[in-house]
Amino acid sequence: MHGNRELWYDRPAEYWEEALPLGNGRLGAMLDSGIGEECIFLNEDTLWSGYPKDTNLSDPYPHYVRARQLALEKKYKEAQREVEDHLLGEFTDSYLPVGSVRLQFPFREEAAEYTRRLLLSKAQVESSFVCAGTGYRKEAFISVPEQAFYMKLTADRQGKLNFCLHAESRLKSRCTAEGKQLILTGIAPSYDAPSYLEEETPIIYEEKEDRRGMRFCMIVSAEIRAGRISAEDETLRIQDADEAVIRICIRTSFNGYDRQPYVDGLEETGLCRADMAHALSVDYEEARARHRQEYCPLFKSMELSLEAESFPELPTDRRILAFYPEGRDVGLYELFFHYGRYLLISCSRPGTQPANLQGIWNAQVRPPWSSNYTVNINTQMNYWGAEICGLGAMHEPLFELIRELSVTGARTARNYYNAGGFVSHHNVDIWRLSTPVGRKGRGAAVYAFWPMSAGWLCRHLYEHYEYSLDKAFLEETAYPLIRGAAVFYRDVLVKDEEGYLIFAPSTSPENVYQQDGLHWAVTASTAMTMSIIREVFEECIRAAVILGKEDALTEELTDKLPHLKPLQIGRDGRILEWNEELDEVEIQHRHISHMYALYPGDQIDRARTPELEKAVRRSLEGRGDIGTGWSLSWKVNAWVRLRDGEHAIRLLKEQLRYVLPDGKEGNSDFFNYHDGGGVYPNLFDAHPPFQIDGNLGSLSGIAEMFLFSSPEEICLLPALPGAFGTGCVRGIHARGRVTADLEFRDGELVRAVLLTDTDQERTLIYGNQREKIHLEAGVPYEVKGRIS
Repeated sequence: MHGNRELWYDRPAEYWEEALPLGNGRLGAMLDSGIGEECIFLNEDTLWSGYPKDTNLSDPYPHYVRARQLALEKKYKEAQREVEDHLLGEFTDSYLPVGSVRLQFPFREEAAEYTRRLLLSKAQVESSFVCAGTGYRKEAFISVPEQAFYMKLTADRQGKLNFCLHAESRLKSRCTAEGKQLILTGIAPSYDAPSYLEEETPIIYEEKEDRRGMRFCMIVSAEIRAGRISAEDETLRIQDADEAVIRICIRTSFNGYDRQPYVDGLEETGLCRADMAHALSVDYEEARARHRQEYCPLFKSMELSLEAESFPELPTDRRILAFYPEGRDVGLYELFFHYGRYLLISCSRPGTQPANLQGIWNAQVRPPWSSNYTVNINTQMNYWGAEICGLGAMHEPLFELIRELSVTGARTARNYYNAGGFVSHHNVDIWRLSTPVGRKGRGAAVYAFWPMSAGWLCRHLYEHYEYSLDKAFLEETAYPLIRGAAVFYRDVLVKDEEGYLIFAPSTSPENVYQQDGLHWAVTASTAMTMSIIREVFEECIRAAVILGKEDALTEELTDKLPHLKPLQIGRDGRILEWNEELDEVEIQHRHISHMYALYPGDQIDRARTPELEKAVRRSLEGRGDIGTGWSLSWKVNAWVRLRDGEHAIRLLKEQLRYVLPDGKEGNSDFFNYHDGGGVYPNLFDAHPPFQIDGNLGSLSGIAEMFLFSSPEEICLLPALPGAFGTGCVRGIHARGRVTADLEFRDGELVRAVLLTDTDQERTLIYGNQREKIHLEAGVPYEVKGRIS
């Protein structure tokens, strides 16, 4: 029997986008579960190209001032050329694969009874088949307690386990066999050009020590029962065994975002040997038990179960193929939701790096968009579902990135804008690059010149406080960073022709308008720019009030708030994306940046801003229901926030369209920016290519169908689509340290139980019913059908 907590298949993976992911936040693996050959693609979250370097340009501030003045004078073309000629610098470094481990088997006959599966509830990949009368079974997991990959191989007949073990890397490396181990050591390139740049030498390994890249070490160990192991050059040969256990440990010389990894790096080989010594001291069964003890409570902390048509008995690839366009298999939505929670747990843990564009799974040396942190939507989207889905601890790596970025970003703020606080633009890497990229390229301002990401990232800090009510976190971590972003935006504000305060010049991420037959991106201001600034000011003021730290800055921000340029509504009733009506090139553009105030922001709703709510609805309708995978996810969230669950589920259906896999030796680099969104056979989101934000961003959209909260209100079943009409949700989180269990039938609430450890007054909403309630710490508050 199969269910909606597993992905399963009746054949091995042929493409990377069919392989199944494992991860413990730091280590990642993709398993193809092959028969004659099993390939395990491996990642370690700190293995990036390059090293820390100062990417600030020389004396950019006068050019910023000139671009600002040109934008204020509405000389947008001249302003864009000034930006592109004088303010755009080097690209980020790239997230890299460690390599792969291959197991080669001497099978001469066809295999039968093949199956492989990923068990989400156990974070374990299993496969089995029968060949020449012998049954073979493999199971694997990556342990947080042991910081190691484990795989156990068994045969149901004695002495029938025979295979060769190889380790290899596409980076500069060497592998040696020592006893029962393979030891692969290597170095990352000093320079790795983004895949979209055509360069004569896209990958460079420098020889000068202070320009050399990061070192890495991978150790693969084999342990067997019966049989024998022999080492031959770069190969381990296992013969006539009954059982084998493979352990893999990986370390890099990364020693912090501000330290040269070759000259001032950690001793990666010694660390890796220590990891392996520990992993070998824990037998497989104990390691598996400790892994489940650590992982299972996280996964089981929230539950979604829908009573509707479901076809889990179909292999997952055929299930996806059969799903669209009718969408009868409602259980696939349930699986997609739980898979998203699994992926977040697997790619982001306290103490690790944050989830990047591909989470932690990448097999390409020049991966799509450098597999970096794209902070004009994608990185933030990775964490939209963390708090509401009870995974707030997975948010921590993002907070550490923001803290480190505040250091590099302070230099950029002073150098480019003569401002205090800190700033970051649209791309970040492990070295916390904060400067605008683009290398002075014509047309690059559309994506590269966007100094708003620090403000957006600060939303995550304040949201974590809203859910956790952790005042120590607010005081020690969130408030200083939010304050830094607020200081920067305060310092760059200027008055426009109407007397409003704006940040000029501005762009709306990756979107352009048409003027004089050409495409342009720069204007005086944009809806998204002003929405983020307003939000940062409000968060800074609220945090200061909570902490009793009101001062001259918060007083100044309070005075400036009414003078910030408000959102504007165009002649056609839609939100204006730029500061004036301009000829849109692509009305159905994948970004919905001008609707930030709706989602992820909270500045627009029907009760407080009915005209803006109507305008943003028209804007969403204009954007349409097609797009890239992550774009569909953003639109799902927006329609749910508008309380339109039926429209949201139409977009979810689009997001679950089958997309053909494309990458045999690694993740695909086939790009489709318009209408290619969907999922690959392994349910990875397809932009295309693979980006994990589409998976993780949908978590919040689906969860908010069942519960929405603000600091004052808790709304039950605010956007429940008919297809989700009967079922239950347990362990969903609301702001204010509240968890909720909900049961519903035929679209109606049957029962809700709210629980908190903090006494509080809230307004409870269900449909048209509203009631002020008192939640008492430790006492369940139960609602049956009606709330009053």
